[in-house]
Amino acid sequence: MKNVPEELAREFERLEPAMLDWAAMITRDDGLAEEAVQEAFLRAIRAASRFNGDSSLKTWLLKITRNCCYNLIGKRRKHKSAEADLADRPGRQASPGQPLETVEQFARLKRMVDRLPDAQREAFVLHHAHEMSYERIAEIVAAPVGTVKSRLHHAVTKLRTAMTENES
Repeated sequence: MKNVPEELAREFERLEPAMLDWAAMITRDDGLAEEAVQEAFLRAIRAASRFNGDSSLKTWLLKITRNCCYNLIGKRRKHKSAEADLADRPGRQASPGQPLETVEQFARLKRMVDRLPDAQREAFVLHHAHEMSYERIAEIVAAPVGTVKSRLHHAVTKLRTAMTENES
């Protein structure tokens, strides 16, 4: 791939919002997510010469972002208890002008997705929010495609059950 650093910078600029959402979903902390995305970009720049084009730049950047998130979470947990991490978690705000019912439904779904086990939540968000194929998700999370499909199935089943219980 010619001129990887320039293409990387353009792709990073285009993907930064998706990377921030992805990192916020993993870390459950907007500040830590921003730190992870910045670190991911620095790592990508340092590793740009090793990018061989086997995957898309988006897949490669999201995988680096995921690794940075888990590294930062690990460092943070050395200094805080898991309970403190949950208590510090800020929420995302709804956009102005959205109908209240839609905002409430989205917030309820987001809370349910947040309660999924990490591996299921990752697969669900990558597939439904980022519209990624099973193969691309498998590459990002370093798991077989069958495992990704299983995680998605279990996530959807849990979300359906939770939505049905909440409507009753």
